Amino acid sequence: RMTVHWPYLVALKRDDGNLRTYTMHHILVVLVYVGGLRRDRAHFWGSAAALCEATNVFLSIEELYEELCASSCSEASTRDANRRVSSSSPPLRTAARVGLAASYVIARLVLFPCCFVWFVADARRLVKLDGLSAVDDVGAFELVVYPTAYVVVFA
Repeated sequence: RMTVHWPYLVALKRDDGNLRTYTMHHILVVLVYVGGLRRDRAHFWGSAAALCEATNVFLSIEELYEELCASSCSEASTRDANRRVSSSSPPLRTAARVGLAASYVIARLVLFPCCFVWFVADARRLVKLDGLSAVDDVGAFELVVYPTAYVVVFA
């Protein structure tokens, strides 16, 4: 979804300030995935972070409705059409909005702080168990990139 979503945003010329944020987010996520695969470390933490992508199922449906409305309405009446669609949303759009809200709370607002705390606790626990520094045991890449990803994607 990530590799398809960014060109989609560029093709729509959606640069409302969010394109830079989306681009940074995608670069960071690719860095986490590729880094985990190349270094063969911390796969659990990369996979845990990937659980946030569950929101994209519902977000894609919402984006589709937004685009369908925008393409079928004139520029001037798009906001009015959005209000009409929201007041009498089809069941799929309503379900998508409820699913998006629920998955956002669970997979982002709860998951990321928990993963951040668990990651830090796990790294500290490893240091106490074998006496090595966290950089030796976990790796400098993981100690910097994974927590940064949690914080940036959460914020």
